[in-house]
Amino acid sequence: AYTGALENRQGYLESCSPHGSVFLDEIGEINQETQVKLLRVLQSRRFQALGDTNQRTFNGKIIAATNRDLGKACANGDFREDLYYRLCADTITTIPLRNLTGGDPAELERFVNILAARILGTEEATKFTTEAMRLIERSPGLDYRWPGNVRELEQCVRNLLIRGHYIPAAETFKNTELDFGDLSADELMRRYCQNLYRRLGSYQAAAEFAGLDRRTIGKYCKDKNEDQ
Repeated sequence: AYTGALENRQGYLESCSPHGSVFLDEIGEINQETQVKLLRVLQSRRFQALGDTNQRTFNGKIIAATNRDLGKACANGDFREDLYYRLCADTITTIPLRNLTGGDPAELERFVNILAARILGTEEATKFTTEAMRLIERSPGLDYRWPGNVRELEQCVRNLLIRGHYIPAAETFKNTELDFGDLSADELMRRYCQNLYRRLGSYQAAAEFAGLDRRTIGKYCKDKNEDQ
């Protein structure tokens, strides 16, 4: 049912065996119209292919995933309650990275080593992990809560490999406690540069991150005592 289609193709629902499963990712993002169609399939176990009048059968299971609070989405009218209860015959909640590590640097180091091994191999990862933990302690800090979970930690590891530092985008300005309405452009620049310097530890690293000249960073950090 598309331009250039010359033969019939079985979709996932039709080709799924009675002992198989169809995985639907980000189920919380589907619109109301699609929710109704999916509910109908789950209730009747029958569906029609696009452009066809024949009834087809779905005998498998549906596994759905979401990062949204579907209970709250139901309360807000964004997700159908009848579909929600059809889907949640059994539920598995994945644990956030901050809970997996429990604030223990040794546990965080174990995850860093696993992710580094995927990129570098086991031998090189062992050498890199110690340096990575030192850099993470500097920024974003061992008490960072990793809102992006393992995906964010993986990006952190890649940033450390390529740039030698990692600063979460949301943290760059949050930790400067800026009120833009009360600051001049010069004062805003001064606080921004000083925050980068404090996190990265050198004028050169701050300059590379901000895309500025090293001397510009030094100018706005001139009240710092460290000689970089």
